[in-house]
Amino acid sequence: MTANSARKILCVQISRGLAPAVTVANTVAAAMMNEMPYKLIAGRTAVDAKQEAALAAIEQGADLLLVEDDVMPDRGAWDAVIENKTDVMVATAIMRNGMLNTWFHGDRVLYSGTVFLKVPLPVLERIGDPWFACHDLEFNANRGEWRDKGPNADGQSSDVWFFRRCWELGIPVLVAGFAVHYLHQGNALGSDLKTPSDVRPMGMTDCTKVTMKKKEGENHE
Repeated sequence: MTANSARKILCVQISRGLAPAVTVANTVAAAMMNEMPYKLIAGRTAVDAKQEAALAAIEQGADLLLVEDDVMPDRGAWDAVIENKTDVMVATAIMRNGMLNTWFHGDRVLYSGTVFLKVPLPVLERIGDPWFACHDLEFNANRGEWRDKGPNADGQSSDVWFFRRCWELGIPVLVAGFAVHYLHQGNALGSDLKTPSDVRPMGMTDCTKVTMKKKEGENHE
């Protein structure tokens, strides 16, 4: 099945110029194989690059597939975002310390980063501009609510903004496979950093104040 069987998917890769060539080449090849138009956005801040990507998809009347430049998504992730025409989908990032980057609250995805993110056009239109913004956001697990503490002075958390908007609007986020990080070591560093080819899922780590868990019956092996 190709992307041409429905509304087109615009594959946008954002780059800071630090990633190995193999990860960029892999995305370009996968986009070509699946007949997706490809756009590279380089040399911009993360939030500006993501905003530009969303605007490009809106202008082209396309779904957005946002791919960061230092990840290698598995084949299952590519297949899933092509076959599913209606849902927001993410690939769980696997850091070099083995941590996973998808968090759940109850049975809903709370946050998953933007390493490999599919956003259908109707969802982009529903969320509205800005799709990404750098704010300090805090989740209250007891109330199931996000609190906006204002702009982030360091230009971080643009991805959290997007998932917060999905949460508030009741937009489901589905997990579609894995994407191995080639550069990101993980936020809770250990001494046992693996090479990308040796990284394997090691399960969720309870490292925040929010009660999060894997979906019941989910198997990452």
